Amino acid sequence: MRKWISPALFTAIFTATYAVLAIKDWTIFFYYPLTQEVSRTRLTVKSGPSMHWYAWIVTAFVVASVLSALVPRRWTKSLDRPLAWIPAVLAIIAILVFEKKWFV
Repeated sequence: MRKWISPALFTAIFTATYAVLAIKDWTIFFYYPLTQEVSRTRLTVKSGPSMHWYAWIVTAFVVASVLSALVPRRWTKSLDRPLAWIPAVLAIIAILVFEKKWFV
């Protein structure tokens, strides 16, 4: 097992995964802050609105961890860390474009 993963690769995969999950509204669980419940399925209206952010963060972290651990180190040696900001900035732009309906 590898003891080292590329932070640049992890960042790129994490931000891309998070952007896709947020834009597509895919979630593996629902958190209901009103009742402080976590559920795999949607609950009744009594439970209040669900928060998907926690599920997006957990899913993006797991996907980025697994995928960046599977990539051989020799492939990631040449990755430039400053380039890790590019996927992050693109993800932020994609989410802002998608969410512009809230700002207009």
